[in-house]
Amino acid sequence: MSLADQPTATVAVTPLDAGTVGGSVAVSLDLLPGNWYTVDSGFSADSIVINDNDLPTVSIVASTPNATESSGSPGGESCKGGRD
Repeated sequence: MSLADQPTATVAVTPLDAGTVGGSVAVSLDLLPGNWYTVDSGFSADSIVINDNDLPTVSIVASTPNATESSGSPGGESCKGGRD
């Protein structure tokens, strides 16, 4: 990227959808000093966070899905969950 006698520039960051759960990603940009320009130290770096739009799939399955109300009946059992 060249600033070529321009005092400012816009850097476009285009996220790509991976289609899988991956979490957030940080993107950082640092301006380094050069021979032909000076860098304002208060504005030499910035970062953004791209939040993942893919959420995990959660499912619940009852290990004993049927229970009765009669006395002495064991009733239902706790559920087991899973996550992709």
